[in-house]
Amino acid sequence: MSAVAPIDTVRGPLVGGRYEVLSRLGEGGLGSVFRALDRLTGRLVTLKRLRLTAEEEDLENARLALAQEFRVLAALRHPNIVSTLDYGFDDARQPYLAMDLEEGARTITEAAAEAPTSTRADLLVQLLRALLYLHRHGIIHRDLKPENVLVVDGQVKVIDFGLS
Repeated sequence: MSAVAPIDTVRGPLVGGRYEVLSRLGEGGLGSVFRALDRLTGRLVTLKRLRLTAEEEDLENARLALAQEFRVLAALRHPNIVSTLDYGFDDARQPYLAMDLEEGARTITEAAAEAPTSTRADLLVQLLRALLYLHRHGIIHRDLKPENVLVVDGQVKVIDFGLS
């Protein structure tokens, strides 16, 4: 179940005229990931923003890569794969991707560190189910690592399909 926040006043910058940035969750080579409020629905979401500063051809390739990630994720519906909600461009023509916010998420290695063997096995089974689902749909993740396999309340969520 997604978190819902009250919609009253804008506190942070708006992205796409809809997503109010609340805090930074992480940073990668091409951009940043934020906790944001979807002012249309009142839901808290994860907002992935690309930071494109390269030449025109590279900008177009990066935009196409994010569009591809959205296309891949939007077609997927599995309990162990993060749900994608929206894709667009901000006022500076920088692309963004909105996904379900996984509050309290830990990497699979963090979640398994002190867990009993039965819990570790269950986490691996969930991951394998997600991979089986992806492969049956002709998708190879290509960047599978602990940071891209989150666990929230005992449920695995595979994220970051940028290289799929």
